[in-house]
Amino acid sequence: MSERLKIILESAIKEEEHFIKFYKDAAEKTEVPSVKTVFLRLSQQEETHKEKLLTLDYGKLQSTVLPSIDEIGTEEVLLLTPLNEFQNLKEAFDYAINAEQNAQEMYRGLAKSTTDQIAKDLFLLLADEEMKHEEVLKIEVEKLFD
Repeated sequence: MSERLKIILESAIKEEEHFIKFYKDAAEKTEVPSVKTVFLRLSQQEETHKEKLLTLDYGKLQSTVLPSIDEIGTEEVLLLTPLNEFQNLKEAFDYAINAEQNAQEMYRGLAKSTTDQIAKDLFLLLADEEMKHEEVLKIEVEKLFD
């Protein structure tokens, strides 16, 4: 596996780990039952994403044509903010929505960059799942703040 690929995949796994914890912490801190449920479900789904990335056959990805890290957006993904940095629940939601959008872009960039169909399918699946997370978060924001 190339060093660049290793860095990109490690960054993606770190992002998933961050959001596993972020959503668990958010669930613990909220007293709104529906929000607690949403955050716990998202945390579980991020755990699934991490597991999928860890089970990817990296040996097959050696022939992958990789863009630079900047081209797939991981520089934004690495700005992982702890939950206690937010003043209120709305700020945490806004951050999470933005991060889900960045994750979609990153996974789509990875999908475009690989010639391995299994990896491409996985990255596109993860991008679609991150899009669903964004939609769920936006629905909750509408319910809570509109």
